Amino acid sequence: MKRLNLFAALSLVIVLSLVIYTSCQSVDGSKTSNPLVGTWKVSKVADSTGKTIEYFEGEEGYNIFLENGTFLNVGFRKNFPRISVAPSTIEEYKAIVENSYGGIYTYTYTVDEKNPTFSFKCIFEVNPQNIGNDFTLNYKVEGDTLKWTWRNNERTFFAKAVRVK
Repeated sequence: MKRLNLFAALSLVIVLSLVIYTSCQSVDGSKTSNPLVGTWKVSKVADSTGKTIEYFEGEEGYNIFLENGTFLNVGFRKNFPRISVAPSTIEEYKAIVENSYGGIYTYTYTVDEKNPTFSFKCIFEVNPQNIGNDFTLNYKVEGDTLKWTWRNNERTFFAKAVRVK
């Protein structure tokens, strides 16, 4: 029980540190040429048939691209469970955690506006197997809408986000 509480407290400290770090970057008000810089609220993640992919159902997500090359992706469940009694077993904690949040991911990224693609390297993720992995996605910015696509195991996925003002 104490290990689980320590793990939860440590996870919270890491998440809060990342949020504070990314939100406290200096902003001088100058215009950037990077079209991705800003905060985007993800409105759709689907496969090539238009079907919402399983892990995104019931989630709300934000992508935050900073000028310094940091990319933060935060996803969370809209129907976060209300708990009136503290779980008493590891299995109860596990069920709550697995069904309560989407994820928090931090990357470094670069943009190639000629292709147009953005490449990113995972530096922190809930799933440690992805840490250190590189990804490249095609993107398109149309006004306040960002669209991007990627392939995974012979399936094509697409996502859409709207710039948060």
